[in-house]
Amino acid sequence: MDRHPALQLEKTEAEHHLEYERCWQKLVTAAQEERQHSESHRSFKVGCAMLAWNGKRYEIFAGSNFKPHKNDKTVCAEKEALRKIRENGFERVIAIVVVSQHSHTEPTQEDSTKTLSPCAECQQMFRDAQEIKPTTILTTINDSNMDTANQSGGIIQERTVADVIK
Repeated sequence: MDRHPALQLEKTEAEHHLEYERCWQKLVTAAQEERQHSESHRSFKVGCAMLAWNGKRYEIFAGSNFKPHKNDKTVCAEKEALRKIRENGFERVIAIVVVSQHSHTEPTQEDSTKTLSPCAECQQMFRDAQEIKPTTILTTINDSNMDTANQSGGIIQERTVADVIK
C-alpha cells in the first residue's frame, strides 16, 4: 500500500519523549560544554541544548549566553540555540535543557537549591516560536553541586513549556 511520505515522517509525542530520554545525557553534556563559551560580564554563565526534529531526524543544537557589545543586552543561551535550529531548517523543538550554576543573575545562598527559570524574554520567545510547542520538555539544571562524571548531585527540574509560560 502506497502511503504519503509526509505521513510516514509523523512522530507521536510519546516517540519524541523517548528520544529525549535516550538523548538526555548528550543534551546535558552539550549544554555544559556550550556554557564554557559563555561571555558574561558578571560570571553568569548559561548553556542551553535543544533537541530538534526536522521531519526525518533528530539533532542537538546548543547555545550560550553572550553580550555582543559592551552596551548591548545579553543574548540568552536559549535564543542562540533556537537561532541555530532555524539556520539548519529544523521545524520542531522536542526538548530544551538549560544549565547554570546560579538560579538568577544575582547569586545568593539559595543558588544551590534552585534552578534557573526562563527570563521574561525567553518566555515570550517560547510563546512566539513556531518550533516550540506547549508540550516541549523544559529541563533546568543547577549543576553547582553536580558530580559531572556521573551527572548526580545537581538540582534538576523537568516540566513543559506550558508550565512555564502559563
